[in-house]
Amino acid sequence: MTIEERSQTFQGQVTVYVDVPKDLHGKIIGHQGSTIHELTLKTHAKIEVPPQDSTETTISITGEPLSVASARKRILNLIGTHSTVGDQYRALAEQATQQRNKYYEEATNAYNQGDKEKAKKLSEWGHQEDVKIHQLNEVAEEQIFRERNDLLSDDEIDLHYLHKDEALNRLQSKLEHFLGTRLKVVTGAGHHSEHGPVLKGAVKGFLDERHYKYMEDGDGAFIVQCSGKDRQKNMTNEADMDNVPQPSLFQRIIHRLCGCCGV
Repeated sequence: MTIEERSQTFQGQVTVYVDVPKDLHGKIIGHQGSTIHELTLKTHAKIEVPPQDSTETTISITGEPLSVASARKRILNLIGTHSTVGDQYRALAEQATQQRNKYYEEATNAYNQGDKEKAKKLSEWGHQEDVKIHQLNEVAEEQIFRERNDLLSDDEIDLHYLHKDEALNRLQSKLEHFLGTRLKVVTGAGHHSEHGPVLKGAVKGFLDERHYKYMEDGDGAFIVQCSGKDRQKNMTNEADMDNVPQPSLFQRIIHRLCGCCGV
């Protein structure tokens, strides 16, 4: 499912246009308009859905930037999508992952059968898919992050639907450059994840490791206390970690061969 969007700004008011398939409009409206009424009350945004007898599919959301961002997020969650372009790139990356695994499996089989030339060629194809996966996920990350954060205020960051490493990198960068005193970090509660609240736990571990003071804000968010002193201390700790001697190339190769560490 593809959800297309565009936006415009006029006198401080933002209007976001979301092209939603007609068969999903009912979810946004709700029984006798109950859902759209609730969305309006909670977000203070004006939400306009085309008449049912119209062929128009574009829904408009108008209001203050934070109100529009909140309404848009709720609507996308309501209709079962969290992303637009980013979601499509994630799907392409998953396809490339499956193709890569297929190449590597066939390369292993070819090698075991003594056909080293074929095995080498299949391995090279697998490596090419690896490069493609990395590139696709980089684009997906950027798109998903922008889709969820462009209209948020500076004191909030939404890490929903990012991979764990992507989310932690984004959070670290945000904290290093954040000038406020309280940062809201949205992770989601993990209700829709087959592995549970992985991201929430990872963020909690990240904050604990760096000794940030925080409190949970509902099931899927943290309020992090920030100050110049905290930032200086945490950046100093990270710098100290960077100064820890790293294993040599030889040690890394030995470790990988032995399987005794994840370096």
